[in-house]
Amino acid sequence: MRIQTIDKMDEVHQAPHKNNTGECRCIQCGKNAACRFRALEVRTLHVRDMDREKRVQALGDYRDFAVCTECAEQKLREIVSYRGNILRKCLPFGLIFAIGCVLTAVFISKDRVMMTLGIAAIVCGILGIWSFVTKGTEKAREYKVKSKEKALHDASWELITECAPAKEGDNDLTYIPIDPETLSRKNGDLMVLYDLLPDIAVQAHKKLHEI
Repeated sequence: MRIQTIDKMDEVHQAPHKNNTGECRCIQCGKNAACRFRALEVRTLHVRDMDREKRVQALGDYRDFAVCTECAEQKLREIVSYRGNILRKCLPFGLIFAIGCVLTAVFISKDRVMMTLGIAAIVCGILGIWSFVTKGTEKAREYKVKSKEKALHDASWELITECAPAKEGDNDLTYIPIDPETLSRKNGDLMVLYDLLPDIAVQAHKKLHEI
């Protein structure tokens, strides 16, 4: 699948979903939304080269998204009160942990390979749950010290990254928000924050400042 690089903004501007009155619709619920975001799309293609895999990246389109106040506030509540989602989010890891316990108990003295798989599943389950709780606690703490406006803005962007298309053909799609905070960042910051290759980070920095 070819990765497309776009050079002219007027060729790539894509408006958010609109209703018959021309108003933008929320990316999650489809209601009218006043909070709008513009983002720069990044296309990543994973290519198998001999005995290793490498990434090929290119900048894609400018994208416009919108989030309604209700969905933004709901997302913010989920982040700040993440403990309410622990059961749902950790269920897959809980199942892995349970399967590991069963395998270990059944094959503890019968099959060393299956017992090892069971132990590995137990460890995987524990690490998954621990990672969710740790990251959830840290994120909740960060959001609680933000202003309400900044928290809603960041929560809206997180919602967009969850709902926006993540795949097109063989390409993985990610997005860089175009806002004052992003525009103040240097090439290296963009490379780390958005997992960009060095040359793509340079191109992205230049393109972000063309708007």
